[in-house]
Amino acid sequence: ETKEEDKQFLDKQFAKVEDMLDEQNKLISDLRNFFHPDKNKESFNLLECVNGALSMLDGIIHKNSIDIKLDIDSSIELIGFERELKHVFINLIKNAVDELVESNIQSPLISLSSTSTNNDISIEIQDNGNGIPEELLPTIFEAYVSTKALNGTGLGLYMGKLVIEEHFSGTIGVRNCSEFNPCPHSLSGAYFTILIPTAQD
Repeated sequence: ETKEEDKQFLDKQFAKVEDMLDEQNKLISDLRNFFHPDKNKESFNLLECVNGALSMLDGIIHKNSIDIKLDIDSSIELIGFERELKHVFINLIKNAVDELVESNIQSPLISLSSTSTNNDISIEIQDNGNGIPEELLPTIFEAYVSTKALNGTGLGLYMGKLVIEEHFSGTIGVRNCSEFNPCPHSLSGAYFTILIPTAQD
């Protein structure tokens, strides 16, 4: 490769890091305002929100050759704070990537799909890793529970649950995929389901 190509590649990576730090800073101020929201909910597109999260993690997804299966209805519009929901997705996808890489999964896959009924929109996020340790499942959404002994703050899933429940009037749950209770794309892995009511007050 030429020096010029290297330079362009690095420039692109630096720009991504800057974007990510910028996002983190915005998120921190969002979290500060979390319990005193002085902002208005806005309408936004679900697929664009998910794509925004994926592009933030583009680098590590490519580096680890993770296959992304995207099946989200492009017509779904939600009402709320888009950046908060994007961070819920970033966190869930990043956790899945970490698990797939640490467990050395062959043909690693993360699938993001949506289904909607008259009353709610369901967003499913699934990976084909080893799933969540059974003893962690009951408490995984509680504050300061981290599956990552060293580098996890343990606030990711807790904040995610807060965002979904408090700001989208929804719910988030998780189960492990198994032979007895398979998931659409694999017999192993974690399967997160976010339910957001279509009519939000």
